[in-house]
Parts: sequence; structure tokens; C-alpha cells
Amino acid sequence: MLMRKILLLLVALSIILSSIALPSPVYAATETRALDGEGTETGGTYVGGALDYTNLNSDDGDTSYLNISTSIYHDWSYQTFNTSPSINSVSISVKGKTTLNPSTGYIRPYVLISGTKYYGPSTVITNYSWATVTYTWSTNPATGTAWTQTTVNSNTFGAYITPSQGSPDVHVTYVYLTVNYNPVELPVLDTSAPTDLVDTSATLNGEVTHDGYLDIDERGFVWDTSTHADPGNVAPAASGYANNWTEVGTFGEEIFSRATGAVLTTGTTYYYRACAENTQGWAYGDEVTFTTQGVPSITTQAATYINATAARVNALINNDGGEDCDVRFCYGTTSHSANCTGASGACGSGTCNGTIYDNCTAWVENTYETGSMPYTNLTGLTVGTTYYFCAQVRNDIGCSCGGELSFTTETGIYTPTGLQGIPTSSTVSLWWVKGDGATNTLIRRKTGSYPADTTDGTLVYFDNKNSVVDNTLTRGTTYYYRAWGESGGTYSTNNATLMITTLAAIDTTDDLATPPTESSWFQAPDYTKASNIPFYDLINWGFDTYSLPASTGWFLIAMLFVAGTGIATYMVTENHNLLISMVASMITMGILVNMGLIMGWYLLALAVPAAVGIFVGERR
Repeated sequence: MLMRKILLLLVALSIILSSIALPSPVYAATETRALDGEGTETGGTYVGGALDYTNLNSDDGDTSYLNISTSIYHDWSYQTFNTSPSINSVSISVKGKTTLNPSTGYIRPYVLISGTKYYGPSTVITNYSWATVTYTWSTNPATGTAWTQTTVNSNTFGAYITPSQGSPDVHVTYVYLTVNYNPVELPVLDTSAPTDLVDTSATLNGEVTHDGYLDIDERGFVWDTSTHADPGNVAPAASGYANNWTEVGTFGEEIFSRATGAVLTTGTTYYYRACAENTQGWAYGDEVTFTTQGVPSITTQAATYINATAARVNALINNDGGEDCDVRFCYGTTSHSANCTGASGACGSGTCNGTIYDNCTAWVENTYETGSMPYTNLTGLTVGTTYYFCAQVRNDIGCSCGGELSFTTETGIYTPTGLQGIPTSSTVSLWWVKGDGATNTLIRRKTGSYPADTTDGTLVYFDNKNSVVDNTLTRGTTYYYRAWGESGGTYSTNNATLMITTLAAIDTTDDLATPPTESSWFQAPDYTKASNIPFYDLINWGFDTYSLPASTGWFLIAMLFVAGTGIATYMVTENHNLLISMVASMITMGILVNMGLIMGWYLLALAVPAAVGIFVGERR
């Protein structure tokens, strides 16, 4: 358990760390500059070799040096530094020693700027051994600002060198200047998602996140309708992208944008990159994709739930054109296939004229996106009639039609079939198959005789499902049921009948009889009890589409839910406890049995292995 918790903690930590954007490292470089001339202060005497500053351009020990017998100032000019304008610091290094052990001397570096000396600290040198004294100025001491190439190259650096009173001389043998700088680089850019995206234009966005320690002198964008690899260090015109725009100026690390104007093509995918140039060359950001808004497209799909006076018409949104769109259906008894194809600027003109049909539903606005499957239930249709219908979709850019399809309402309203029932002492569970052409099923009952018509007797059921439990009945009584199909207020000519008797009272003078099995134990699942479940109608539509009986489909869904509960409980319990997972499955099945989605005897089938598992678990 401890190892598992540690592993989970490490995984969580790695996810958190991976989501933190770390700043890019800055790689500084250094260069050394040798003496190339004398400065304004030239105290001391050169010994050995040339009698000038060249004595100090190499670390040659006692061979040649600058001898100081009394306190002196001495400064020099240095080789020109032109590697980078971005300078982090400047350091002077002076190597010296005293001529006797023990003895001491002092070296105090300085820079001479406009006649003023700016000192570093005084450092002791001792013991007749060479020691290098280095002092670093991170900024120009005269201004407190960053060094520039000009201030480094135009000023002299040196040292105030002092032998101790009464001590022998001090020798200086090696002096040099070190410049720490940021090496110039290509710019670094981010390409951002476009804004103000419409049908023929967009605003392209980018950012220079690192200028390469140089001013950006040109920046812009490249774009095309096909993807391209990073162009590398080439100008936009040579990038391979079909289009480019740049602006010239002096820019830094900042966000920039460009509106394309109305030059883009409606409903087209584009690929673009931000780009920028400094004196090192051109660099490009990552490629970003966007699609301009376009006219949406829709496909009219086959009608479903067709009966004598009603039907459901369906469609599929192929492409929303870049924004949520509106949908309606137009229909009538005359074909207008030539007026319900393609796209046009308005839904009432050209080859996209839905209004030519007898009827159009109201627009359902700003609702549908790519992949949506809109539908509408049409009612009040005429029995045995062919209807033609067309789906239409629109957004702010335009409108299109999905093509015309047709369906024919049923020629009549047929009687429900397979009417059956199972009684208890106070209920009768009924089920049936809805008649063709019927929207609903009407069931009424009486005692003593069948209901005479659709208004006689007691109303048991009037809806579009296929089962019901008739409650609050009297024990040992015979009931007569009659069922009709109904659609649009019209009922089937014929009807189905069922006579059934509720269970009689128990004779207490004899041994108790075996109690009757509750009907729900063997009753076919009543999926209508799941009508409050999300996507209930969509799931039933799927069953209808693939000719799967709804009772069977809902039973399979319920059993999968039972299995899923058991598996999930098994996975999350400590040590994968099988007994707890089986109990969770039994509880879930009990709930679904009570809902009527699973026959009760399945609970017994699960209880047997659960009992065996518990027994084995207790033995262990």
C-alpha cells in the first residue's frame, strides 16, 4: 500500500511539473581582450622584453614584467570588443607578486571614464608568489546602466599598485580584460490563434518572446492553404508559403498582429506562422491552423416513428461553418427536389427554397454544431399519404438544404397484438406490441363484460409504450380488457381483448398454499420506467434503427450497468475485495429489478455465487 501511494504521488507530481512553463535558459559567453596600448597613467618601469605594454600580454612569469617600487597608477587600452551589444559585465584581471617572502603589496583595479577613476576594492598580494586579482563591474559605474560596446571600447582599465612601506618592489606580469555577454541569436516567436475570424478575413497574432539580444528590424506572418515545415533562416518570400506580410521598423519582445483584410476564402482551412528578423536572420513560430467561416451543410435523413398521422423527420449537420447554426424542416405532399439542394445566400431562394413546401417548422436557432442530429416530430398528418421533406440549416454566412426525402404514413391504424397479462391478488401486469400506424395504445377494462367502446369502462392506459401494471384490483375477480390503436384522435377499427382473474383468497383451513410468484419476477422488462433517463428517446431511436426490441436493449444496458458497478467496486476497493464488489452488483441489480428493467429471478442467479463467495471468504 505504501509503495502504491508513493507511486501515485510521483505520478501526480510529474503531471504538475510538466504543466509548469519554465523560462528558457540564457547562455552567456565570455571573451578575453588583451592590451593594445597605454592609457593616461603609466607609472612603473617595464623590465625584460619590449619596454612597453606587450610585456604584460602573456603570463611569462619572471621573464618580463612591470616593476613598481612606489605607489603608481597605470591603465591601458584593450582590443576592440564587437561581438555583441548585450553585455552583462566587464572584468579586469591583474597578476602580480612581491619580490620578497614575507612581504606584502596591494593591487586596486579601476576604470577611467571621462577623467574619473571608478575603483574596485584593494587586494593584498603576499609571499613572493604570483596571484591574480580580478574585479568585475556588472554595470557602467559612471551611469549605473548596462555596458555598451562604446563604453567598453572607449575607456581604459588599470590598477593602483602599492608596495608596503619598506617592502621590496611589486612585479606585475599579466593584465587582461574579460567581457561577459549574451551571444546574439535568431529571434524566438510564438504564433497565436487568430481573432476576428469571419468568412473572408482574420486577424493574425504573434509574439516575439526573445529578440536574440538584438533589435527586431522586420516582422510579420506567412500563410497558405497547405501545411509547410519550418522554413528556417530564410526570408518570407522564400518560405514556401503562398502569402506573406511584413513590416519594417525597430521592435522588441512584444505581441504584434495583422488583419488580413477580405482576402481569404470562405470555409477554407489556412496554416500560418509568425516570423521576425534581426541581424542574425529570420526565424518562425510554430504553425497554427484555422478555418474561415462558411455556409453550413446538412444532410436530410430518413424519417422514423412513422404511423398513420405522425412521423419523425431527421437530419445530420455535416459542417456548422464555424458557428452554432439554425435548423428547420419543410414538408408537404408535393415533391420539390430541385429546390432543396446545395447552398445559397438565403433559405428562400434559388436551389435552397424551403418555403415552396406546404409547411415549414420554426427555426431552432443557435443550437446545432457539426455532428448534431436534429429532428422534429410531425403530427396531424393524413393517413396513407406520401410526404416530401427537406432539412435546412443556416448561420450568419448563408444557408443550405440537405436534399429531399419522402415517407408515407400508414394506410390505417392497426390493433395492438400479443396482449398478455400476469395477475396477482391485486394487480395485473399487461404487455403488448403496438399496432402498425398507431401513435398510442388505449386500454380500458370492466368487470362482467368487455368495454363496449373507447369511452366505456375504466381507463387503464393511454400512451405510446408497450406495458403497464394495472393496480388496486380486487382479489379473485375477473377483469375484461380491450385495447385499441390510436393516432391523431382516430382509433383502430378492431381491438384486442384479454380476460384474466386476479388470484383468490388463501383458504386458511388447509395447509398454506405456496404463495404465487410475483409477476415482476418473470415479467419482460418494462423499459418505459426508464423514460426519465437522459437520452431516453435517442437510445430508443437507436434500437428502432437497428431493429433491436427496446425491452431487450434496455435489459442489456441494465445488465452492463450491474457488471460495471461490480468491476468498478472491485477496482477501487483495497486489495480488490471480491465480496464487496459482488454485494455492490447485487444492490445495483435489486434497484434495477425494482425499476422493472431486469427480471427478478436474475437476482437469485447472482445471489448464489455471492453466497458461495461469502462462505469461502469466511472460511479463509
